[in-house]
Amino acid sequence: GPAWSPDGTKMAGIYEGLLKVWPVAADGKPLGPPRSYTNEISHYPTWSGDSKTILYQNADKLKTVDVETGTIREVPLDLTYTLAKPSGRMVIHTSALIDSVRDETQRDKDIVIDGNRIVEIRAHDPAVHAGEKVIDGTGLTAIPGLIEHHSHSQKDFGAAGHRVWLAYGITTVRDPGNQVYSGVEDREAQEAGVRIGPRMYENGPLLEWQRVFYKMGVAVAGPAHLERELERARLLKYDVLKSYVRMPDIYQRRIVEAAHEMGVPVTGHEIFPAAFSGVDATEHTGATSRRGYSPKQGPLGRSYEDVVKLFGVSQRTLTPTLFGSLTPYLAKHPEFIADPRVKLYPKWAQETVTGTDPMAAAIGPTLKGSLALVKDAYDAGALITAGTDTLIATNLHSEIAAYVDAGLTPFQALQTATVNSAKSLNLDAGTLEAGKLADIVLVEGDPRQDISATFKVRKVIINGVAYDEAELLKAPKD
Repeated sequence: GPAWSPDGTKMAGIYEGLLKVWPVAADGKPLGPPRSYTNEISHYPTWSGDSKTILYQNADKLKTVDVETGTIREVPLDLTYTLAKPSGRMVIHTSALIDSVRDETQRDKDIVIDGNRIVEIRAHDPAVHAGEKVIDGTGLTAIPGLIEHHSHSQKDFGAAGHRVWLAYGITTVRDPGNQVYSGVEDREAQEAGVRIGPRMYENGPLLEWQRVFYKMGVAVAGPAHLERELERARLLKYDVLKSYVRMPDIYQRRIVEAAHEMGVPVTGHEIFPAAFSGVDATEHTGATSRRGYSPKQGPLGRSYEDVVKLFGVSQRTLTPTLFGSLTPYLAKHPEFIADPRVKLYPKWAQETVTGTDPMAAAIGPTLKGSLALVKDAYDAGALITAGTDTLIATNLHSEIAAYVDAGLTPFQALQTATVNSAKSLNLDAGTLEAGKLADIVLVEGDPRQDISATFKVRKVIINGVAYDEAELLKAPKD
């Protein structure tokens, strides 16, 4: 809200997580205090034509309230769906394979898939697989599907926004902040097989403290409101919670307690006292904290020993999101600018790849310090996971390449977008091993020798379903 009633006499809105209605004049000026119509988390009020009823969302339910009597009724909904899972066996023959476990490029392998899982990886033998579906990866290298550990999906990118992630070899996306139902719908649409795209790990709004407005956040008004938000998170089965930049310590601890009871991690921008409070992960080498302390970087992006030790001792996850890394990456590989996959994005988004990146000029001077923190935190024992805080998949490849510039080996950099991120998500993928989910990418070249080979995607298998690059570049049918 606020939502103005059709007869012009009332306004409805959500405050403290509750549905409230108040009388207004013809110009919308309030004529009295707001009255609460619910005692449970509410969202998106919509008036009936006669101004007597409001339809609203309540966590995982849809309800109406009679504004004259206060009577609340639930609107029956069937929101069940069936997980899409392929059947049958498939064999991928690949000339090379990097399993993301051993720093080794294996040669001439067959990956045997049954349904959506890898059941065997063995030396290539065409006689063994006669009559089975075979994907010919001759001349290509198999790597685990890439994991984008920090991106905020947006509905204005449409279905193509999900297809393009796959086209760039990204088979899983972690979204640490979204609008209340958008992320959940993205996750369920992919799980049900009605939208082609990567596996989605979703949050709802960032949990912010008494802020006026933030598109992907919610301004928590007080402790009672926080409890309502945490209950909604439980009912909608969010995969991660994010404590945002104004959340006081005592309530950040409450978020951690509730999330861990749900079995999901908590992330945020801070390193301390977040590490002490049990927050599991830190986003960005830089980024904001509005509480007056806990910066991770000083001038020119430099991080000092206390920050590095906090990462190491806490063994926490760090997703660096190296803004500005795309410009030097494209300078090394100018042929990537004209990549046809970029055209799946809206025009304004294409320009972040084909034009000048303003972020590089603004943050470029701090990139050297950020790269040093990545290497120091990695060496100290932090779990480095590749994420970009952007929707443009090119950035994940430049992010990984920047880790090599920071001093990681190409194999270690590849692990940040595979096994490390899978560990953070508790996802049964991220490596090519028997028993793992069949998320596989076939690329030209050897990423252990040249990390830019991750960009050269030719085939993608997500949850046991195979796509050619050309197929993903086609316009969606609906």
